[in-house]
Amino acid sequence: MSRLTLLLIIVTCLSISVLANITTETQWRYFKLTYRKLYSKVEDRYRFAVFQRNLLLAQKYQAANPNAKFGVTQFSDLTPAEFKARYLGLRIRTNTSEKSNYYKPKITDIPAAWDWKEKGAVTSVKNQGNCGSCWAFSAIQNIEGLNFLKNRPLVDLSEQQLVDCDQIDQGCNGGEMQIAFQWLADHGGVASQEDYPYKGYGQTCKFSASMAKVQVTGYLNISTDETEIAKSLIEIGPLSIGVVADPWQFYIEGIMGPTLCDGELDHGVLLVGYGHGKGIISEADFWLIKNSWGGGWGEYGYIRLERGYNACGMNKDVSTATIA
Repeated sequence: MSRLTLLLIIVTCLSISVLANITTETQWRYFKLTYRKLYSKVEDRYRFAVFQRNLLLAQKYQAANPNAKFGVTQFSDLTPAEFKARYLGLRIRTNTSEKSNYYKPKITDIPAAWDWKEKGAVTSVKNQGNCGSCWAFSAIQNIEGLNFLKNRPLVDLSEQQLVDCDQIDQGCNGGEMQIAFQWLADHGGVASQEDYPYKGYGQTCKFSASMAKVQVTGYLNISTDETEIAKSLIEIGPLSIGVVADPWQFYIEGIMGPTLCDGELDHGVLLVGYGHGKGIISEADFWLIKNSWGGGWGEYGYIRLERGYNACGMNKDVSTATIA
């Protein structure tokens, strides 16, 4: 095992209560080595001060959410404002009360657990990089699941196409999943990741209709009721959702509750399942959510939110594309 791998295990597996017994300076050195952070002397002093404040903020989240673990992550050198600006790119334009075109699930009963990842409908964890393109990842990964269930096989599709070409949304400066779905429906569909790879910054649009691998026909909104969301998840496939993700900056593992996770929706992710399982201190019902910050964040790129409490606003903006 390399020194870098060992340091990664140390940083990501120790809780705040354990790290409190290590000096802040030592934690800072671990952090920089683990995440390969390089700063000038002036920048190092500033980022260390940010890191110290973030340790205290993570302790606050930990106290409020004991069934999850919060601590040092790859984002621990960013102020909350920087984190929000760079990684939380959901920009809701439509008032929830004004939304229409809702999907009506047909099933009456749901199983105790469901996981589209285990059923082969979810691509590997992706990384949006230093770009507020979460909305594009949420939208595209919903379409990937729909395409797998309808047409087979599972194909990685292009988030970069939306970043570059969707002029209604704002690329790395944010967007909304429903707008992205409708844009794709109006402009010839979506290309594959292979044909239009992700770069993590805006470029001149390179899409032509001949590149389309999936034809999008529109979108549907989903109920705000969590039971109805579960029914829709089972009937449709993985769903695009908006969440309040500010505390996710320091999430490591476990089942996160609704405490300290309110405010305006600011991040687009993919709802892939639900179940009942062990958190840090107890078992709880949870939603399983795929993020787009790489496999090194959270539970191998995923987070579990406590189910039944509208945690992090996960019920407020749920939608799906429709495809041919």
